[in-house]
Amino acid sequence: MEVIFRTAPSSPSFGFIRFSTKRMHHGAGDFKCLATADVDGQEHAVDLDMIGPYRDDMLGFFEDMGRYWRGWSGVMSWESEFAELSLAARNPGGGDVAVDVLMRWPPIDENTWSGSLSLRAHELPRAADAMRKLMGGESGGRFLTPGPQTWQPL
Repeated sequence: MEVIFRTAPSSPSFGFIRFSTKRMHHGAGDFKCLATADVDGQEHAVDLDMIGPYRDDMLGFFEDMGRYWRGWSGVMSWESEFAELSLAARNPGGGDVAVDVLMRWPPIDENTWSGSLSLRAHELPRAADAMRKLMGGESGGRFLTPGPQTWQPL
């Protein structure tokens, strides 16, 4: 099974972000998948292996984007358990969502790749539902972090 987020036609870059469980699986509270990003033909992938709370945080990130697809101020962000994948999303006007992707491979400080894509905001609720199915059909929940929230719904 896989979920693909494709770029909006107005995106300055073309490509996708894909989460696939073809090579890996989820079970026993853990979530394992292959995350792939393609920006203008440069494709990179990283294996994710996360315990339950990080899986819930990931799903909560996509659910928040789907819930607030009409826009938010600031940057909505998420990072995998071991920082192999970071996503930072901006949607100030409810149109396209700008997503910055950062992938890291060991040693984390030396092997990195980053790219940016624009996704269609109105497709985010459907994509959040697809991520819920991919991740086991339960609802997610974001980590509560000290300090001010970095984004607010419009």
